[in-house]
Amino acid sequence: MTTFCIGCTTELPSSALVCPNCRKLVHTERLKTLAQEAEGAEKDGDVETAITLWREAHSLLPPETSQAKSIGEKIAGLSKKLGKPTSPVPKSLAALGAFGLLIWKFKFLLVGLLSKGKLLIFGLSKVGTLKSMALFVAIAGSEWGWAFGLGLVVSIYIHEMGHVASLVRHGIPAEPPMFVPGLGAFVRLKQSPANKTEDAAIGLAGPVWGLAAAV
Repeated sequence: MTTFCIGCTTELPSSALVCPNCRKLVHTERLKTLAQEAEGAEKDGDVETAITLWREAHSLLPPETSQAKSIGEKIAGLSKKLGKPTSPVPKSLAALGAFGLLIWKFKFLLVGLLSKGKLLIFGLSKVGTLKSMALFVAIAGSEWGWAFGLGLVVSIYIHEMGHVASLVRHGIPAEPPMFVPGLGAFVRLKQSPANKTEDAAIGLAGPVWGLAAAV
C-alpha cells in the first residue's frame, strides 16, 4: 500500500518515520493517540500498559529526535516504578528481621509464578518451542535418562519464561524460548531494554522464576 506525506503529499517508503521532503513526522496522529492513552494509563496507575504504549510511540520516532529522547527517559522512569514494592512487610514478619523479609519475598515469588500460568501455557502453544524442547529431551534423555532430561527441560523452560514475563511486563515484545540441545535455550527480543536497570531486571527474572519453582 502506497503511503503519502500528509504535509506535502510526497510518496513515502513503508519504513519511513519522517518525510524526507518536508521533515514532517509520518505517524503524527498515531503518536498523539498513543500519548493520550499512555498518559491515561499512568493516571490510572497502570504502569505496564503505559510502558507498552510509550514503547510503541518510541518506535515510531526517529531515535535522534528530542521527542524520542524524552519518551525514552519516560520509559526509563516508569520501568523503575515496576521494581518498587507495593505492599509493606507485615509486622509479625518484620520482627523476625532478615529471615522474615526472606519469607515475605518468597511468598511473592511463589504467588507471582502461580499467577503466570497462562504465560507458561502460552510458551507451550508454539510449535517451534515444542519441537526444540522435544529434541532437547530426546538427546539429554539418551545420555542421562528420560527423567533427568525432562526435568532439565522443564527447569530451563521456567527460567526462560521468567525472562519473557519480565519482558512483557516492561512492554518489550518477545517470542517464546527456543531450545538448543547441549547448550540451553534463548529468547529472541523484538526491542531492546531502555536502560541498564531494566536490562538487569529482565536478566534476573529468569533465576528468580527458577528459584521460586524450586522452592
